[in-house]
Amino acid sequence: MSETSDAQILIDIDKWKKSAAYYLVDDEKQMGRVILVTVGCEWYTLREIEKLIAGKYPEHMDTPAAISARLREVSPYKHGLVKQKFLKMENKKQVWRYRLVPALPVREVAERVGIFYA
Repeated sequence: MSETSDAQILIDIDKWKKSAAYYLVDDEKQMGRVILVTVGCEWYTLREIEKLIAGKYPEHMDTPAAISARLREVSPYKHGLVKQKFLKMENKKQVWRYRLVPALPVREVAERVGIFYA
């Protein structure tokens, strides 16, 4: 299966922002803050997410441990998003990078990869 392009992810994010799931995201809650700074094409470490939240919401100090917990709780059914992650070597250390992208209906995934779906 081919990788989803950044352009397609941005189109999917625009669709997600029109969904009911998006309107349930509340930046007064930790889950909402994690979602709002992590959704998109960019990949982030937990520390980078922490810094993004601190910059955008200075009144909240969300820790990497708490952010990790919220990322584990992301649900395609509740939030309309899926977590993607990969392990990368940086400065001789293994570092996990994360992003949230819109979850897609099975029919749409099948069409994108060229499988007939009845």
